[in-house]
Amino acid sequence: VNFNFKSGYIAARGSKITPSIKVTPSQAKSTLENFRNGDIDIIVATSVIEEGFDVPAANMVISFDYLKDSVELCQRFGRARQEDCAIIVMDERKDRPVEKLQKVRQHQDSIIGTFDPSKVQHNTAAELNVQKNLERYAARQLLVDAAKCDDLPLKYVHMYVQKTRGILEEKFREQPDGCYHCEIKYESMVRVVRTLGIGASKKEAKRQGSKVLLEELRRCTNVC
Repeated sequence: VNFNFKSGYIAARGSKITPSIKVTPSQAKSTLENFRNGDIDIIVATSVIEEGFDVPAANMVISFDYLKDSVELCQRFGRARQEDCAIIVMDERKDRPVEKLQKVRQHQDSIIGTFDPSKVQHNTAAELNVQKNLERYAARQLLVDAAKCDDLPLKYVHMYVQKTRGILEEKFREQPDGCYHCEIKYESMVRVVRTLGIGASKKEAKRQGSKVLLEELRRCTNVC
């Protein structure tokens, strides 16, 4: 019987399916679009399709390789989202059969469903101490050289926030005289620092505000 199925294929970037067949990112995107539009009926893919690809709902998934864990089970089975879909597993590990992985997944879903963040106990003193150490370390690495901070304030503020896992907020206000104010706030468990930068442009106001912020952080962390 000739069903006249049309197919496409997807593999990891740069990997070769055969010596003469290699899939580019644009080809993979085109394959998914063709599947979504009904221009092709089947996608043949490696495990790369399990994550990072927006695969349209399929009515059948055939897995040729065994499943390693419940995450892989969820990723592969999650592609079959149509009603009355079918999932066929051609192989499985003896120590991790599909039935066992499904039970693990159900247990994980149960834990997630009953999780209440408000009931989680935090060791505030320990977390505060960790944050203080992060800020001391970042200050010693980044804030000691005041000349570099003044020369590249935006870069050093960005690096400091990354290293300390702090939160940075910026607000711009255009003034009647045409200049700009940039209000910058750095916030962590340890401290809140607010500064104001003024400039003829948003960029200049942010640069000035960042320089003042670095000076305040240097003072707060006792770095000289």
